Order: sequence, then structure tokens, then C-alpha cells
Amino acid sequence: MATYSEREDVENVYGEENVRDWADINANGDPAQIAARITWARERAYTRINSRLRSTRYKVPFESPFPQDITECEADLAGFYLFQARRLDGDDQTVKNLSHMKKAAYETLDQITSGILTLDVDLQGHTNAPSVYSDE
Repeated sequence: MATYSEREDVENVYGEENVRDWADINANGDPAQIAARITWARERAYTRINSRLRSTRYKVPFESPFPQDITECEADLAGFYLFQARRLDGDDQTVKNLSHMKKAAYETLDQITSGILTLDVDLQGHTNAPSVYSDE
């Protein structure tokens, strides 16, 4: 399955060590399982983003190169899903920060849906070029 982000995007937001720890769902340090879990989280975020934006004017899924806002939303949500699935005991500030990241990602998606944020990508059934109409 395609995604809008790379592992490094998630690590850039949350830190390589945090992402690795959160993705180690079996707590065994297996790099293949950790990588698969990070991919799972990114795919889950990809699916949520596409579902959220499917009824908008944008053609979803997006084609590469992906809008930066979409890549960032996917990375934010993927990290949240990893932390949530691992059910680590985090301090209150960590939990608040992760909840804020999830909320901010969904707010960005809502702004895209409502037209407050505009993406420079193909629209459903439209072209991004200006239209010229004639009365003839």
C-alpha cells in the first residue's frame, strides 16, 4: 500500500528512539517487526486521510509529489497510532503532546475539507489551469 510519508518523516516529528520504542509492540527489539509496525501506522494514517478527504474537491489518493501538509498529517497520525497501540506509560506531558499532534492533524484535514487550506494538486474532474468561457 502506498503512503504519503516515509519512516524518516515520522522520526523527524517524534524522534528515532521514540518511534522505535513505540513500534516495538512485542518489546523484543526485532528490526523487521519494528519496521513492519511503522509501515502499519503510516498505512493506517494514509487510509484515514483518504477517507477524510474523499468527499472534497481533491482527487484522492494524491499523486506524488505529495502536498507537504498531507505528509505532515500522516507522520503526526502515524506516531500517535504507534504510541497508542504500544500502550506505554507516558508522562502526562507526553500524552498531552501526542493528543495535540493528533488533534492538529485532524484540524488541518478539516481546514482542507472546508477550503480554508488549499492544496496545489489535481481536483476531481477539474484541471488546476484557469478556465476560459465564451458567450458565443
